[in-house]
Amino acid sequence: MKLTFIVCFIAIAGFATIHAQELACVQEICPANEKYQCCGSCIQRTCAQEDETTCPDMCYKGCYCRKGFVRKFAPNGPCIQMKNCPRTIPTLAPSE
Repeated sequence: MKLTFIVCFIAIAGFATIHAQELACVQEICPANEKYQCCGSCIQRTCAQEDETTCPDMCYKGCYCRKGFVRKFAPNGPCIQMKNCPRTIPTLAPSE
């Protein structure tokens, strides 16, 4: 009986914590072609990396490109349609 109570208590406490985090998420204003997410991925797709990357099961708050858009460059470049990605990806010149 005690074990059942403890398991139920832990489950309810965990659910309440997750629900409270969702409620605490304040929507922020994002630039064009972006949408704020309270629980986004750790890595955003870019012109250089269009494939999804596997991330740990954690939530990251921030502005993310809308569906059909990718970042022109990482980490915080503008979101553009994938068809508008440059054919060659610019690289940073080596520092002298």
